[in-house]
Amino acid sequence: PVFDEVSMLRLFSSASSLSHFSDANVLCRLDESQSQSQRSKIDTIDGTRMGLVRLEHEYPYGVGDIDHGSTFPFQSCPGVVQGLTFEQAQRGSKDPVILENLKRVVDQMEAKECFGIAGNCGFMHFYQEFVKNYATVP
Repeated sequence: PVFDEVSMLRLFSSASSLSHFSDANVLCRLDESQSQSQRSKIDTIDGTRMGLVRLEHEYPYGVGDIDHGSTFPFQSCPGVVQGLTFEQAQRGSKDPVILENLKRVVDQMEAKECFGIAGNCGFMHFYQEFVKNYATVP
């Protein structure tokens, strides 16, 4: 599995003491103020990265969100699938252009030696089988 129950429980337990409206917002602002060079140092020291397939959609990432840099103890390697909007994902669109763009993103993640690939939206389940059959990593 890409993201199993144990991983979900660890995620929830790590964020359970945060108040969504106060502590999380403060931590989010602190995390955003970190310099890019500090993140690069962590990336080269740790060396582990998870590929994160992202929708073509922007929203503020909160602490505990899969897109937020402090959610996991490893780095993510995000890749936006051009043309895959929230609405397209919700419908499970199998538009050939979107699928080609998804392949391109997966190829980039594998080139960066990501240990696995996850999606940032529940509607990505429509693409899980496609990515599983295409990718060489889980």
